[in-house]
Amino acid sequence: MAASDTTVGRRSVAIAAAISAVLGLWGIGNKSLWVDEAISLASTKDLVTAWHGTGGTMSLYYALLRPWALVSDSPAWIRSLSLVFTLAALPFTWSCARRAFNHSVASIAVVITASMPLSVRYSQEARSYALVLLLSSIGWCALLATNDADEADDPRDADSDREAHP
Repeated sequence: MAASDTTVGRRSVAIAAAISAVLGLWGIGNKSLWVDEAISLASTKDLVTAWHGTGGTMSLYYALLRPWALVSDSPAWIRSLSLVFTLAALPFTWSCARRAFNHSVASIAVVITASMPLSVRYSQEARSYALVLLLSSIGWCALLATNDADEADDPRDADSDREAHP
């Protein structure tokens, strides 16, 4: 990655993070926890029972929420973990889009991700949706990085380059 590409990426992610933080914090504690969020909070008290009750589908989220909830059980604090996950997903979103397209598309993609209503909504809920965004972004980056590495190591590519450019 060139230095200017790195600067563009950092700037784009920083702008997107600022947008996401402002939108995500806006009114985050105005409402009390709704039923599913209350279940998330209650599930942190007994992770084994929660794991059995959900088939393990939310186990990672509950395990991460547990120490977070020790600080405070206010709705704003409990929901803010999802905002942290959303913010953490932004650099991976930019990286994936840059690998798949270019830095211009990546800059647009990260700002759209940060500001799209569904992303903002899920960054304000004490549920695992924002964690899924983060893990999916990491997974896509890993897949694209593996693909890039495979293409670089593929001897057939070298042979086809030699045939095309004798």
